[in-house]
Amino acid sequence: MSKITRDIPVESLLSKQMGLWEVQRHLRKNEKPDDLERQPWLQGYVTISRLLGSSGNKIALRVAELLDFQVFGRELVHFISVSSKVRSQVIESLDGKRQSEVQRWVQGIMDSDILSSASYLKHLMRVILTIAEHGRAIIIGRGANYILDSTRGVRVKIYAPEKWRVRRIQEREQVSEKAALKMIRESDNQRLAFIRKYFHRDADDPAGYDLIINTADICPELAAHLIKETLTNKYRTLSGLQKGRAKSE
Repeated sequence: MSKITRDIPVESLLSKQMGLWEVQRHLRKNEKPDDLERQPWLQGYVTISRLLGSSGNKIALRVAELLDFQVFGRELVHFISVSSKVRSQVIESLDGKRQSEVQRWVQGIMDSDILSSASYLKHLMRVILTIAEHGRAIIIGRGANYILDSTRGVRVKIYAPEKWRVRRIQEREQVSEKAALKMIRESDNQRLAFIRKYFHRDADDPAGYDLIINTADICPELAAHLIKETLTNKYRTLSGLQKGRAKSE
């Protein structure tokens, strides 16, 4: 799951991930209480929203290497959400208590009436919440930043000016400037429409993110380290606050 590729069938990727979750479940049983105190961010996640041509996938892969997390690409999350059999397998990878917590969270969001009532969104939310509940995940796209609790992860947006992205797509896809510009604008419009339809939000609103990185000025390697440091420091800060409250009680 550390690779983002269309060459590997999503069924194979999912099978591998289910195996990793099973291994992690056994490891957690043997983890000492101080293990998560030293590395509490292992129960967290990163969501990455990226514009076409902004090097978002490259950054996601590098963050996964730095944190030893798994990457869940947009295509994989969508596949799980629309396949009832696969969706059930993923949700059942949690124990009964955690499944109930996910269901209550989904119902609470749906009842709040701030999101679309479409059945696809409900399935998508259950899948993303389940992935996040396992922790150690990097979730790309699909509006995950609007679904998950921001206190447990870092919501990142990767962008770059249009001219920079056009050059990047030209180099990568070996297409003309006009063709690259068309690809970028179609992708941008689809992204905006998806978020507007299901979440009633503006995907370009900075309020939906904790960290916004311009890759025209910041290279992918530095961006990946910034994301890692943001997540780990967030958890260190939370742990410190929790210990402080415990001492004062």
